Amino acid sequence: MKTLRILTMILIAGFLFSCEKDIEKDQVKQDVIFGITHLDPNELKTDNDDGVICPDDIHPVYAEIDIRDKDDLVTTYIPEVFYLNGQLFTQAIRLESGNYTVEKFIIYNIDDIPIMATPNADSDYAVYVEQTVEFPINVGEFTKIEVPVEVLCFVPGAYMNFGFFWFNIEEIIVKNICFFGDLCIKDIEPYLDSKYYDVFGEDIHNYPFDLPAIFKVETFVWENEAWKSLKVFENVDKDNNLISPMCAEYFINKKGDAREFKFNLYVWVPTADGFDWAPYDSWTFMNTDEEKIMVNEFNVVEFVIGNCSYNVDGVHVYPPLQILPETANVTINHPGDPGYWNLTINSVYPLSDYYDLPVGSYTGWCADENTTIGNNSTWTMYIYGTLNDIGWPAVFSGLVDFEKITKVNWLISNLGMFDGFNTPTGMYITTDDMTQAQGEIIQQAIWGILQDKNVSGIANTMKTMANQYGASFKPLPGQWTAILMLPVDDDDEDFDPDNLTYNWQLIFTMVDP
Repeated sequence: MKTLRILTMILIAGFLFSCEKDIEKDQVKQDVIFGITHLDPNELKTDNDDGVICPDDIHPVYAEIDIRDKDDLVTTYIPEVFYLNGQLFTQAIRLESGNYTVEKFIIYNIDDIPIMATPNADSDYAVYVEQTVEFPINVGEFTKIEVPVEVLCFVPGAYMNFGFFWFNIEEIIVKNICFFGDLCIKDIEPYLDSKYYDVFGEDIHNYPFDLPAIFKVETFVWENEAWKSLKVFENVDKDNNLISPMCAEYFINKKGDAREFKFNLYVWVPTADGFDWAPYDSWTFMNTDEEKIMVNEFNVVEFVIGNCSYNVDGVHVYPPLQILPETANVTINHPGDPGYWNLTINSVYPLSDYYDLPVGSYTGWCADENTTIGNNSTWTMYIYGTLNDIGWPAVFSGLVDFEKITKVNWLISNLGMFDGFNTPTGMYITTDDMTQAQGEIIQQAIWGILQDKNVSGIANTMKTMANQYGASFKPLPGQWTAILMLPVDDDDEDFDPDNLTYNWQLIFTMVDP
């Protein structure tokens, strides 16, 4: 968790309204992220040798981090790593406040082979970095933790000289229902002209890929055969100060009679109409229920929107933010460059300037090799996201079931693992990301994944690896997801995507979610 997430509570009884419950101060863990600098091998020269030579095909996937605490206990963390705006980060991990020692920091590729690491202080490679392992870490109370780490290309002969780190944070347990949330983001710019900037100011830049969420909880009690509104609790006060965590109060009569309550969670997020409150969850429970709402180990209802957090046990995880139109007017042309199709989105409906699929030019592919669609044609297309399969029409069943299209998402997000390919880095795929020939190879791989088609060469390698690694893929900030486009026959007044009676084709493109 971040500074504002660190459960900023040395709570006293009077702070949480007029509850009769006691509040205890305890230690609370906090999210910690690691900003990784991969040093340029051309600059790693000494008087004694030619430096550390790095191969061209290193593709970091996850880190292994060992940390020793004050009790001499060592814990290993395995967060995924990802690039955001050219900077390599780990997913956030949870630690407690105090003094610790980083003993190992190694980064691995998809084959579980170490490719980068931080050298030990007494190793031959210590001269290349400013901070070696082991090194001390102090995690204070109520402070955001982002630890800079330098890594070199991994050298097997110096394996024992590379190391890791971890930290401590304060934890508290509150005996009522408290909430905290994170919002994973791919770009800070839209948030600079929003309530998030009003709350964080220039400190908003300290959160490169996630923000403490601004949210509210509406509380209700069931009385006289209807839900009676109690109170709305917001985690931002009238002076734009963040209350972290925010604790919602509900009333139980002194006799302890069973009463039913409902809590509705809303989060302040970007929408097609600008920022607004969006409903994310609703819980009902009896005051006699012991479990009430699922809480984390610190008795806090914690949620994250997106996949940027590594430790999610006991956390309510919701899909990443993605804002899409209902339909789009799309022109398709083949052959595409660099994909199978060139797509031009001419307009979208409903109109909005906030979509993650704005009007413009895209690279596209098709899902069904055996069904044709007119070249150089313009269609109205229904638009569907692939972060989940909620709302998918029945006609998708079989050809693009969720697991198969998830594998395609994995493939586009990991193109850099294949010889000669680069993982796209912009909002959407362009000719700067791949050649037309590479786009054709990707199309063959996609047909191999979606239709179990026999393909050869690199396309077969892509298919095989996507089937092996992609079934449970969840895109991190800056990675890729498919947008599915189902063409509509404008002359068919009875068109129904859930009950198609004629051949159809599915076109899709890839965008940064």
